[in-house]
Amino acid sequence: MPAGATPWFIVTTALLSCSLAASGQEAVVSTRFEPVVPLNRRTFGGNVLTGDRVDHWMVLFCVDWYEPCEELFGTYLGLAEEHNKALNGGSVLRDVVRFASVDCAVDKVLCNEQLVDNYPTVVHYKGGVRVKAWTGKPAKLAKWLGKELPSSTDGAAVATAPLLSEEERTLVMRLVASFAAFIALFIWAVGQGADLWLTYTATRSQQHPAKPSKQESTPDSGAAGSGGRLVRRLPQDWARERGSVVL
Repeated sequence: MPAGATPWFIVTTALLSCSLAASGQEAVVSTRFEPVVPLNRRTFGGNVLTGDRVDHWMVLFCVDWYEPCEELFGTYLGLAEEHNKALNGGSVLRDVVRFASVDCAVDKVLCNEQLVDNYPTVVHYKGGVRVKAWTGKPAKLAKWLGKELPSSTDGAAVATAPLLSEEERTLVMRLVASFAAFIALFIWAVGQGADLWLTYTATRSQQHPAKPSKQESTPDSGAAGSGGRLVRRLPQDWARERGSVVL
């Protein structure tokens, strides 16, 4: 591993690959932390072939025990740092170029699928398509990369290009306006529903006023009828002698 490489990044990539291997999915790893990111059969396709965040991929296919690979990697790392700084400076969501490496001693099948027969080999991918491959002496790699990659001026233009076209921005604005109109209509409907409910409740209360309780509406007949009960209990002789009974 070259000096300055971050071990935790490689460990994280390996753990992510193992997890996705169990689920049968391809991983898309973040590549903004290292000048050269290690890829394998689980992370290669999702980044290089189908990823949409990088315009150009430069991938070094090699085996770690092969001396020419060890000699080239230092040059490759330095060129990766140089081009990353020149072409990706100021970019936020998208990169013009990314550099990666594949250990063919581990992922021999992947290297065969990418038509790699000699080591070391650097392959240029653009838009998920293999463009050209390089094999040769480290001193000639810089010149080849200069021909394959856009200049720093072109790279800055690509990095600062808008993410959405004019038509896409118009469509997004229409969707936002439609959503805002829907929210306003929903709020209005809720308010109208509340008003209708209050009106209905008030009308029903007027049509069906509350009835007085039975205790309040029934007169107290106990006192009024007490005199009659007393009269019925007096002797009949008293009633005949007197025209009325004074209680």
